[in-house]
Amino acid sequence: MDVAQLKRLAAFMLIETETVSPSVGGQLKLATVTLQGGFQQLNEKDVQQLITENQPRFAKYRRTLLDNLRLV
Repeated sequence: MDVAQLKRLAAFMLIETETVSPSVGGQLKLATVTLQGGFQQLNEKDVQQLITENQPRFAKYRRTLLDNLRLV
């Protein structure tokens, strides 16, 4: 996976965890750590963009979970 994919995955996992765990929540902060760039925190606009881009994935994931739970 490249850094862009990993950022989307991190945002996805944190948002989904937040929906089921009361100990996770608050303002989402993300950063990348690469050999070339070191530690670089994403600004709020970029984090919000990741969340917006992930909205269809959130919906699909939740729909899949619900469909599979109905089969059990």
